[in-house]
Amino acid sequence: MIAVFLLSSGACLAQGPEGEKADSNFRSMQKLVDAIRVRPLGRPIEASEFETKTAILRFGDATRETSDGVIWKIGTDRPLVIVAMEIVDKASQRDVNYEFLCLTEQKFEMVAGAGWTWKPSVSALAMKPLQGVPGPSPSQQTRLRQLKQLARRFEASEVYLGQHYRLRLMPQPIDQYTVDGRSGLDGAVFAFVHGTNPEVLLLLEATDNGWQFGFARLCGAAPQATFDGRVVWTKPSMDQVVNSWTLPYTGNAQAIDDQ
Repeated sequence: MIAVFLLSSGACLAQGPEGEKADSNFRSMQKLVDAIRVRPLGRPIEASEFETKTAILRFGDATRETSDGVIWKIGTDRPLVIVAMEIVDKASQRDVNYEFLCLTEQKFEMVAGAGWTWKPSVSALAMKPLQGVPGPSPSQQTRLRQLKQLARRFEASEVYLGQHYRLRLMPQPIDQYTVDGRSGLDGAVFAFVHGTNPEVLLLLEATDNGWQFGFARLCGAAPQATFDGRVVWTKPSMDQVVNSWTLPYTGNAQAIDDQ
């Protein structure tokens, strides 16, 4: 079994590595994500929902040997799946590290590489009502401003190798969407980062009854989140992100030359 410690690095798409090498890297990762195949299981859902793959974050972190990377959203509205890819330069080869994050209760089977068949047993995401805040505005412009204002009231941190790290909220959401395709119900994905590494994702959504939120990890460390100082989400350390193909969050790696 291959055990891969994955800590994603984040900046916006426009801030990714520049030049011909960056273009080549992106094409390589585009080829990899295009090769991913997803088959819905159980209750009916449009298969096309799993066919939409969009790059929502371009990143690089030389301090962790990550020369380039992309976070991909699978789905058209709220992300169904997040796939993170990192190119890691080593002395003898270049590896691609993968992270897979399930954000849907819909059962599915994903084939992403040789011997990689992922069938998560549960979703990593549990949406909860956000109490004690003004409801969504009828104005879309104001609702989008509310999303950012609410996000700033959350804080996130992680414990990694016995050290406590406060994570920084990226000021702009990395993805925006309509909830269930319904006009007037806006949602967004925000990233909390260590340096430039996104470790925790926050989803905020307008509903008919107010706002709701949910968190998901992109780290093997032990994350925690608060709202106005009150703990609202926490997860234990995974020690390593391993290729266990029934977990809602898992990962693996392979040499890029194998592609």
